[in-house]
Amino acid sequence: MGARPERCRQGSPGGRTVEGTEPSRPRPVELPGQWEYLLEVTSILHFMKVKGPPLLPILRSAAQARLLTALLLSPEREFTLSALAEVAQVSLSTATREVQRAESAGIVQTREVGRSRLVRARGEGALVEALSRLLLIAFGPAPVAGEELAAVPGVESAWIFGSWAARHEGLAGPPPNDLDILVIGEPERDAVYAAAERIEQRIFRPVQVTFRSSEEWDRPGEDPFLDEVRQRPRVQVLGGGSP
Repeated sequence: MGARPERCRQGSPGGRTVEGTEPSRPRPVELPGQWEYLLEVTSILHFMKVKGPPLLPILRSAAQARLLTALLLSPEREFTLSALAEVAQVSLSTATREVQRAESAGIVQTREVGRSRLVRARGEGALVEALSRLLLIAFGPAPVAGEELAAVPGVESAWIFGSWAARHEGLAGPPPNDLDILVIGEPERDAVYAAAERIEQRIFRPVQVTFRSSEEWDRPGEDPFLDEVRQRPRVQVLGGGSP
């Protein structure tokens, strides 16, 4: 996500006075532009009273995460306030307040069409770019994995399991380091691995793929691994319902 901020450096080791010079003083930290905007994003979002989502706790709530993810990860799309309320799983009034906050921060833009108010992500700005990247890393794995795997013939369904799925479902724990995907069907494995590489490049984290046939998935109690996947949090990204 860009260069890390440089550490403060002093003019002489340990801040000692060198003869003929004044005592050295720490230099102020100079943050590259992207880091400044990341800090600004945090300052906008960190004043929460509601518990934030485990995947990105700097956000005020899971509802705010769902609303911003829908807007910023689909920047070409316009949403009505009612549609955003449905996506965020909140009341219309709550969705309206979230949109007002985001608009005042320069993250989204709105326009009136008849009696409807349409909302979309702003098309430019380092603040929007930085927040979009954060949301993509935190919440993008499901839509990105679904999009990439849908293009692979033979994939009947796919699930994300493991730590990312647990955080997505609200269970507290350490941030996920990778993404575990269960692919159901009889696809060409090289095509799935190629899709996994594209997913990695888009969400900035390693992807681990496990394969099972639809017959194995439809027979609970015969595969200990599949039984564990069924019992733990999982997020479906492609295909029909759960067996």
